[in-house]
Amino acid sequence: CDSSKKNMYKLAHHLLTSGFASETQVVWKAKVPVIKCTTHSRHINRIDISFGHSSGVDAIPQIQSYVKDFINLTPLVFFLKLYLLQ
Repeated sequence: CDSSKKNMYKLAHHLLTSGFASETQVVWKAKVPVIKCTTHSRHINRIDISFGHSSGVDAIPQIQSYVKDFINLTPLVFFLKLYLLQ
């Protein structure tokens, strides 16, 4: 849908001009369209913003349950995310 594509580019532009992001990339043709964003924050450096899918939000209770049940999961996930960024 062209309006969704246009809105993604508008949001990417706004993230840059507002100073929130130092770099953005719109990946429109992916199975799940996303805006890849590099922020100025030291705590959360890279984020992906997806459009038209609620699967990430729907998975939050399940992920919270896993973290609660498997205490060592959090450091492992952080390590894997950092490893996969390289």
